[in-house]
Amino acid sequence: MKKLSLNAIAFVVSIVLGLTTSMAASKHVSPKGSDSNPGTLAEPWQTISLAGLAAVAGDTVYIHGGTYNDRLVVKKFGD
Repeated sequence: MKKLSLNAIAFVVSIVLGLTTSMAASKHVSPKGSDSNPGTLAEPWQTISLAGLAAVAGDTVYIHGGTYNDRLVVKKFGD
């Protein structure tokens, strides 16, 4: 019985940790990208402003090298 309880607790903890990790996403922006792309490494967005609108708390936005000509206004707050 005690072993079953420990296994159940370990299972629940692994699910919670997995969900927390899977919620955070990596977003990519490149001057060679397109805002119709999904924002992945293989298919990055073109504008930093779109990444700012799409990103949520916990996400990481990677801004690849190049020249960006869009206007950036950040209005999101959070942990």
